Amino acid sequence: MTKLLNKISSSAIALATIIGVTSQVKNVQAEEVGPVNDLASTEVSEKRTIEISKSDVDDAKKNEDIAEQDVAKKEATLKEAARDEDEKQKAVDEATRAKVLAEDKAKALPEIEKTIQDETAKRDEAQNALPHAQQEVTEKNQDKDTKEAAVSNAQRDKENAQKDVDALRAQSSSEVDALNDQIKEKEAQKVNAQGIRDNIQRDLDAVNTEIADKERAIRDYTPTQKELKQTNPADDAQERKRLEFMEDVEYHGQPVTETIVIDEHAEYTPNIDKIMEHVADYINELKRINNLPGHVTVSTNPEHRKFADYHAKELVKTFSHASNYPGGKPNSAENILDMPMDKRFMSDKEFAYRILLNWFSEYNNVHPNYGHAITLLQADGDFILGIAAKPDQYPGIQTWTSYTATFNVFKLNRDVSLMEYGTPETGMFLRIDKNENAYNENTTYDNIDDVQPTENAKQVFFVPNTTFRYVTNVSEGAGKQALQDELTSLQARRTTLSNQLAGQNSIVTDFEEAITRLEANKQEAINNDAAHQSALTAAQARLTQATTALDNAKQALAQATKDAHDAQKRVSDLENTIKAANSALAKAQSDKQAATSDPQALEEAIVNAQTALDNAKAAKAQAAKDVALAKATFNAVHDAYTYVKRLYDLQESIKLVQTNNGIHGVPKETPRVDALPTLDVNDIVSVPKDYPTVNPLPTISVEEVERLTKQLTHLPQDYPTVNPLPTISVEEVERLTKELEKQNDVVKPIRPIDIHHKFKIKSEIEPKLENTNKLTLENSADASQNMKKLPHTGTSDAHTLFAGVLSLFGAGVVVRRRKEK
Repeated sequence: MTKLLNKISSSAIALATIIGVTSQVKNVQAEEVGPVNDLASTEVSEKRTIEISKSDVDDAKKNEDIAEQDVAKKEATLKEAARDEDEKQKAVDEATRAKVLAEDKAKALPEIEKTIQDETAKRDEAQNALPHAQQEVTEKNQDKDTKEAAVSNAQRDKENAQKDVDALRAQSSSEVDALNDQIKEKEAQKVNAQGIRDNIQRDLDAVNTEIADKERAIRDYTPTQKELKQTNPADDAQERKRLEFMEDVEYHGQPVTETIVIDEHAEYTPNIDKIMEHVADYINELKRINNLPGHVTVSTNPEHRKFADYHAKELVKTFSHASNYPGGKPNSAENILDMPMDKRFMSDKEFAYRILLNWFSEYNNVHPNYGHAITLLQADGDFILGIAAKPDQYPGIQTWTSYTATFNVFKLNRDVSLMEYGTPETGMFLRIDKNENAYNENTTYDNIDDVQPTENAKQVFFVPNTTFRYVTNVSEGAGKQALQDELTSLQARRTTLSNQLAGQNSIVTDFEEAITRLEANKQEAINNDAAHQSALTAAQARLTQATTALDNAKQALAQATKDAHDAQKRVSDLENTIKAANSALAKAQSDKQAATSDPQALEEAIVNAQTALDNAKAAKAQAAKDVALAKATFNAVHDAYTYVKRLYDLQESIKLVQTNNGIHGVPKETPRVDALPTLDVNDIVSVPKDYPTVNPLPTISVEEVERLTKQLTHLPQDYPTVNPLPTISVEEVERLTKELEKQNDVVKPIRPIDIHHKFKIKSEIEPKLENTNKLTLENSADASQNMKKLPHTGTSDAHTLFAGVLSLFGAGVVVRRRKEK
C-alpha cells in the first residue's frame, strides 16, 4: 500500500504540468490573445503517466482484511465485556439479597429451613427411583436391539422370496413369448386407432360446441335497436311541483335506466295486471330500503277488482273518495290520483313508477300533508289498483291524456312510526321514528330548520331515480338467416364426423377383442405348465408371508423404539428433578448462610461487588469505543481499497495521468482525423481582366524616419535591472508545436480525485482546475469528441500554440520574481 501511495503522490507533479498547459490552450481558444503579463498568471503544472499494479491492489485488500479482523476482535472483546458486566450485576444482586435476608433473618430462616426440607425430600425420592428407571432403560434398549435384528432377518427373507418369484416368472415357455409379442403388436395398433378416434371425437366436440353457440345466438338474436325517447318521472314531478314547501324527494342509491322496447307507431295501452305487479315490487322495495316491516301482494279477490274498476271510472267525474259502489265501499285505506300520461312513450312499469312517485312526493296534494306517502309505507298484505282514462283534455297536445287511479290497501302496519312535521309557512317533511314531542316543546320556532331532529329520526327514501329509455327494433332478417345457414352447415359436418367416429370405434373394438383372445391363449399356455405354475404359486405365497412378517417386525420395532424412548425420558426427568432439587438446596443453604451472616460484612460485600460492576461497565464502554474506532478505520481502509481497485479496472480502457489537481484519464491512443482535401485557388478564383482602382498607400519620407530615430535614441541612462527571460530555440518551438498538436484532442480532464483525502496524505500541490467532469467508463470514449466542441472565436492554431508557449515563459518569470522577492 505504501508503494502505491508514493507512486500516486509522485505522479501528481508530472500530470499537473500537462493539465496546466491544456487549460491555458483552452483559454486561448475561447478568447483573443491578451497581453503576455495576463497569460503568465497561470501556474505551470506537471503531469506524468501512472500505472496501478496488481500488487498495489493486493496490498490494499490485505490492509482491508487486517482492519476487518481487527473489528471482529474488538467486537469479541465487547461481547466478553458485556458477559462480565452481567456476572458482576448478578453478584451485586446476590449480595443485596443476602443483606436483606440477614436484616430479616427472624422471618427468613423458617422459610429457608422449610425449603431445605422440601427440596431434600424431592431429591431423595428421585434418587431412590432413579436406579429402577435406569434398569428399565437397559431392558427396553435390549428389547429394541432384538426387534431390530428381527426386522433385518425379515427383510432378508422377503428379498430371497422376491428373487424366487422373479426367477420363476422369467422361466416362460416359447409359446408364451410368442403370444406376448402378438399382444404387444395388437396393443400398439389399438393405441394408434384410439388416437385417430380421439382426434375425431375432439373435432366432433368442437362442432357440437359451435352448434350450441349458433343455436344460442339464433335463440337470443335481437335486432338492432333505435332509441326513440328518454323520460324521467323525477324531473317531470319537480317541474310540476305545486306545493314548494313540501320537502324534495330523496332517491335511494345511484340513478338507473330502464330500457323498454315499444312499437314506434303504436299508442300505449295500459295493462292493469302488469301495472299492479310493478306497484307491488316498488312498494316492497320502498320497505326494504327504508327498513320497514310488512309485504304487499296484489289481491286476488274478484270483488276487490270490481270495486277498483268501478271507483276509477267514478273518479273521472267526481274525483272524490266517496263512492256509489253497489253494496258499499270496502273497508280500506285509499289513495286517489288524477295525472297526465304520454300516449305513446309510456310503459306499465313507468306508469306504476309515476303514480307511486306522485303519492310519495305529495307535491300536488289537494290538502298539504303526507297521508298518501304514509299509506304506501304502512301498507301490508293485499291491495288493489284501478285506473281509467279521462276524455282528451289536451286538444293541442295530442300525445298526452289523463288517467285517474285508485289504490286501496286492506291492512296497515301501525308499528311503523311515520310522522310529518312543519307547516306550509315553515316547510313540511316526513320522518321515520321521529320523536314528535321534540318539535312541540317550543312553539316559538319560525322556521322548521331551527328544530334539531332527535337521534332516532330517519330520512325516508324513494326507490332509485329512474330514467325510462324507449327503443324500437330495427329488422335485420338477413343476419338471422346467415346464422341459420351456418348452423345447417355445422349440423352436416356433425353427421359426417359421427359416422367416422362410429367406424373408428368399431376398429378399436376389433383390436380389443383380438387382444382378449390372445390373452386367453397365453393364460392357457401358462396353465399347461403345471409344475411351473405350482412353483410360482408357492414362491408367491412365501413372498406374501415374508412381506407380512416384515411388516409385523417393523411395527414391533416401532413400539420397542417408543418404549425405549419413554424409559429414557423418565430417567432424564428424574435426573432433572435431582438437579433442580440440588440447585434449590444450594440456593437455600446459601440463603441460610447469608441470613446468619453479619450485616456489616454483607454491606462491605455489596460495596465490593458494586465496585467490580462499575469497573466492568467502564471496560464495556471502552470496548464499545474500540469497536467504533475499529469500524471507522475499516471504512477508511475499505474506501481506499475500492478507490485503488477502481483505478486498476479503469486502466483496461484508458490511460491514467497524475497532476497536482488529481488523477485524470486520457485515451490510450491519440484520435486521428482524415486530412482535409487540397484546393487549387486557380480553380475557384478568376482574375478579372480589368483591375479595380485602389487608393495609393500613404508615403513617408526618409527625413521623417530619421526624426523618429533620433527621438528613440533619447533613452534613460540608468536601465532597470531584470533577470533575463528564458531563451528558446526554433527547434524547441517546433518540438513544442508538434507536442501540442498531439495533445490537441486530449480528453477533457476529469474532476480531480482527492487522493489526499482518500489516503490522508498531505501535499503542497493542491488542485487548481475547476468545472471539470468526473471520468467514468461511459464518458471516457467520448472525451476526445467533447474536446472538439470547445468554443472558438476565430483565433488560428498558430495563435493558440504561441499563446501556450508564452504562458510557459510568463509563468516562469512570475515564479522567479516571487522567489527573488
